[in-house]
Amino acid sequence: MIRLARLDEAGALTALCRRSKAHWGYNDDFLRLAAPALLVDAEAIGERRVFVSVDRNDRALGVARLDIEAPGVAEPLSQPRAAVLEEHRSAPQGAR
Repeated sequence: MIRLARLDEAGALTALCRRSKAHWGYNDDFLRLAAPALLVDAEAIGERRVFVSVDRNDRALGVARLDIEAPGVAEPLSQPRAAVLEEHRSAPQGAR
């Protein structure tokens, strides 16, 4: 399911974006330089420009931000597959 991001998710969604980018092996210098672009800020959430892909338990799996300055979708980022599988394995049986 896809829904609008909530203001209280800004930090968690920013962390998801950083994990997603780091998953592809970028070095620390690049990740530090890319940090501003990976920030999911309250302003974009408040403007209803950030969308979240969630599982049945409303856990974020991916995020996309609409870019008003350059029309289109900014790079959609998703939870690395290993993290999704680990969350699934650790979820209580009834929650799967």
